[in-house]
Amino acid sequence: MSTGFKIEPSMFVESLKPVGTNTNLITHPFQYHAHVEKKMPENFGMEKIGEYAFLAFIIIAVVAGIAYGYNESVTSFVSPDRWDPGWIYLLMVIFGVIIGLVSITEKEATPFLIAAIALIVANSNVPFTYINNIADPLGYMITWIVKLIATFAAPAAIILAIKAIFALARTK
Repeated sequence: MSTGFKIEPSMFVESLKPVGTNTNLITHPFQYHAHVEKKMPENFGMEKIGEYAFLAFIIIAVVAGIAYGYNESVTSFVSPDRWDPGWIYLLMVIFGVIIGLVSITEKEATPFLIAAIALIVANSNVPFTYINNIADPLGYMITWIVKLIATFAAPAAIILAIKAIFALARTK
C-alpha cells in the first residue's frame, strides 16, 4: 500500500553520521542518524548583498531628493538654507564608495561607468527647474534626485575607473 509520498535522493544531501564516540562498534540499530544539509543558493553572497545595498541607496537618494525638493519649493523665498544638504551629500559619497569597492563586478563596470557619466552630465546642466512653471515642486524634486544619485555614482565611478586603470596596467 503506497501513501503517495516519495522522497527523492536529489532533494537533500544526506550522509549517515555515527552518534557517539566509538565509530567502529555498532551496538544499536538506531546508533546512526541521517544528517541533512541545506545548500545555500550559489548567487547568495557579497554580490547579492551589494545588489540590495545598491537598491537601498537609490531609494534613500529618491526619498531624500523628494524631501529636499519639496523643502526647496516651499522655502525658496523665505530661507533657502533651512535644511543643510551637506550630511546627505556626505552619506551619498560614503554609499558610493561602499558600492564601488564591494558591489560592482568587472563585467558590470563598463555599463556602470557609462551610466555614471550620463548622470554626472545630466547633473551639470539641469533643465528640470522649468517644470516648476507647470507643477511647482516636481522640478525641484527631480533636480534633487538627479543631484543625489549623481553624488552617489561619482565616487563609485572613480573607484571603478582606478580599478580599470590598474587592470590595464597589469595586462601590459
